[in-house]
Amino acid sequence: MGRVLGLETATGNAPKSAPRFWKELPQLPFRILSSGRLARIASYLVSAMLLQPFAPQPAWTQEAPLVTWERIAFDRDNPEKTRFGPLIYRGGLLLQSRDPRFGGFSGLMVSEDGLQLTAVSDEGHWFTASLEYDETGRLAGLRSGHLERLMDHHGRPLTRKGRADAESLAENPQGGLIVGLEQHHNILAYGPFPDGYGKAQARLPLPEAYQPRDYNSGMEAMARLADGRLLALVEQGEDSERTPGYLWDGAAWTRFDLRAGDSFMTTGATRLPNGDILILERRFNLIFGPAMRLRRIAAESIRAGAIVEAKELVRLAPPLAIDNMEGVSARRGNRGETLIYLISDNNFNLLQRNLLLLFELKEASD
Repeated sequence: MGRVLGLETATGNAPKSAPRFWKELPQLPFRILSSGRLARIASYLVSAMLLQPFAPQPAWTQEAPLVTWERIAFDRDNPEKTRFGPLIYRGGLLLQSRDPRFGGFSGLMVSEDGLQLTAVSDEGHWFTASLEYDETGRLAGLRSGHLERLMDHHGRPLTRKGRADAESLAENPQGGLIVGLEQHHNILAYGPFPDGYGKAQARLPLPEAYQPRDYNSGMEAMARLADGRLLALVEQGEDSERTPGYLWDGAAWTRFDLRAGDSFMTTGATRLPNGDILILERRFNLIFGPAMRLRRIAAESIRAGAIVEAKELVRLAPPLAIDNMEGVSARRGNRGETLIYLISDNNFNLLQRNLLLLFELKEASD
């Protein structure tokens, strides 16, 4: 597939406009928060009113640790509880930083040995860190955090929000990672780290029929299939019952559709150790707040032209420790178990949190 990454051109399809005011009204507050701008303004005002009267905190410096973390219970009302449907909670961290660049994480990749985390933010940054575990294998900490600006295939830093909105990560078959961006819709392929911090190796073409619902509903989820094809899913389609999906085989894109429903929108995808695809979805409404859902797609059902069904595994909502969950990654644990990592996008506002959660997925035969 070496020739895949040498492709330079991309289509410039403009998104369709299909306002459905009354149907989308419950999602409006979440879209406003997700846009980041209003949320950041509100955060600054709240900070000015509430935080300034108190003693000032030391400013973040390059010498100080980038990230501090706090271990959290998933169910604050029952901290000892670890089983949530097919998921077993294996620890979680609340991540905080005084660096204004920190946050907004939408794509996640954890190494096969579980020691290295890589994420991308919707403000155009790489975030890498080393993960730590306790003697029982629970997620216990994070160290050596590092932020670096994303660059395009010309070596230009992605500094403008419209061009820097990274939403998804997938494995690059030549090593490194592939990043999906929305607003100015783009797919960029990067080499292995540390060289991956530099410019993208190539820009992949967008599907010819690619018509995102709006500027903020692009390639929200990507995953590399076991056969080498790249799977990409948009956040939400024109039809509320189907989410458009695309498959890249190294020469051309083909389309399939994922059966949707219940107002959940796609935010992440990852390949499970057995080859199936795990889909992370979110929902927000004015009454119940945020919710997340995990669904599994059987690998053999993913083919061009298909309407693909996904099996629901679990739905989670507050008061459990979830937020705007956007990134997901899976790997095989030391005992052969399937481990699932989730990360949240705080949209750079004080009302949301950066969470990193670890679960074990219990198979039906366990």
